[in-house]
Amino acid sequence: MSNHLLTFHTLSPLHCGIGQAVGAIELPIAREKPTHIPVIPGSSIKGVFRAEPQDAALQKAAFGPVTQDASEHAGAIQFADARLVLLPMRSLKGVFAWTTSPYLLARLSRDLVQAGLKPWAQEPEVRDASCLVASPSSLVHDGKVILDDLDFQAVNGQQNVDDVARILGALFFPEAPEAVAKRLCIVPDDVMSLLLEMGTELQTRVCLDPDTKTVRKGQLWQEENLPVESLLAGVVQVNAAPGTTEAELAKHLAGLCTRGQSKATLQFGGKSTVGKGLCLVGLAGKE
Repeated sequence: MSNHLLTFHTLSPLHCGIGQAVGAIELPIAREKPTHIPVIPGSSIKGVFRAEPQDAALQKAAFGPVTQDASEHAGAIQFADARLVLLPMRSLKGVFAWTTSPYLLARLSRDLVQAGLKPWAQEPEVRDASCLVASPSSLVHDGKVILDDLDFQAVNGQQNVDDVARILGALFFPEAPEAVAKRLCIVPDDVMSLLLEMGTELQTRVCLDPDTKTVRKGQLWQEENLPVESLLAGVVQVNAAPGTTEAELAKHLAGLCTRGQSKATLQFGGKSTVGKGLCLVGLAGKE
C-alpha cells in the first residue's frame, strides 16, 4: 500500500454539486458538513479516471469491474475527497491572492505526511486583523492587503511562511515553484470561514421558451462554482490487485495524470457542455 497526493488547479469554474437546494442557491457546490470547506468528492474523481480510455485490464484492476460483476473484487485505488487549499480572491494589488488559513494548511500538512512528502517545519500563526504574506509579495499596498472589501495588516518576513510558499509552489507548480509566493495570503481561520462563503462564484442561469424568448416558468436558478485558479488536493491510496502489483497501478495512475505531459487536463463535476470543471491534475508522492 502506498499513499500519494492528487492536486487540482481549476482552469474554469468548477461545479461539483449536491443535487439539492441550500438556502437561496438552487445548485450549491459540495462541501464538508462541519467545516464547510469545498471539496471534489472522491467518487467524482474516481469516475473521471475510470472513464479514461486506457488499458482495460489495468483499468479494471485499478477501479474495479463493471457493476454487474462488482462481486469479483474491489478497485485497488482508493480516492479521498480533494479539499480546497488555496482560494483565489480579488486583490487591490497583484490582481488576485491565493488565500488560505492555518487550519487548511494543517490539514494539508497531514496529507503531505501520509503521501511521504515533507511538510513545513512550523505551522504559521496569524492574529486577527492581519495576514501573513511571503517574501516577495505582490499583494501589499501601503502595508496592507486588500481583498474585495476586506483589508488586513500585512506581516511578512517570517521564515515559516516562506517555507509554506515554497512547498505549495513545488506541489502545485513544479515547473514554476515561485508562482505561489507572490500571491500567498494566510488569514485567520474565522476570516477564512467567511471567504469560503463570499469567495465562490454565483451564476444566474435561465431557460428560454423558444417561441416567446421569455424565461420558462420555474426555469430561473443560481449555480455556485469554485472560481478559476482554485487549488485543491486529496490523498489517493494505491494497493495491489489480483495479477497486478502496487507499482504497476501507481505507474498507471501517474500516466492518467500526465498523458505524456507534466499534467493532464481533465473535466470534473457538472456543466461540462458549458466549459465548467476543467482542471490541471498532478500526482505527488514517493515512488
